[in-house]
Amino acid sequence: MVIIFIKTDQVEEDENQGKKDVNQEIVDKNQEVVNENQKEVDENQEVDEN
Repeated sequence: MVIIFIKTDQVEEDENQGKKDVNQEIVDKNQEVVNENQKEVDENQEVDEN
C-alpha cells in the first residue's frame, strides 16, 4: 500500500515537472518577444532623436 502512494506521488511530481517545463518554455518565448519589442522601441527612439 505504501509503495502505491509513493508511486502516485512520483507520477504527480513528474506531471508537475512537465507542466513547469512547458511553462518555462512559454516564459522563454515571451521573453524573446519582449526583447524583440525592446529592440523596436530602441530603434524608434533613435529615429525620433535624429
